[in-house]
Amino acid sequence: MKKFRSTDSFVDTAAMDTYTIITGKKTLFEVYDSNRNFIALLFDPFEHPIDAFEIIDDLIEYFEETEKYEYCSELIKLKESIGDADAWIDKLLWSE
Repeated sequence: MKKFRSTDSFVDTAAMDTYTIITGKKTLFEVYDSNRNFIALLFDPFEHPIDAFEIIDDLIEYFEETEKYEYCSELIKLKESIGDADAWIDKLLWSE
């Protein structure tokens, strides 16, 4: 994966939107609505299969580079708790 540039506001927005969804703080649809019908993600939710572990690893890398270690810790715990990654990510993204 390429290095993130923390000065890129689009990448920052995509990372935070992705984090918010992946950690279950908001649904895909809630993020979309709260951003005035716009969403930026570090992955394509319509691409299948979606590699949940790769998404989490990308987020961990981003938050390490931006020195937000509490987010890294939460994501590592989340990753360790996931059993069936395919079922988990599908339910997370498409359940209302």
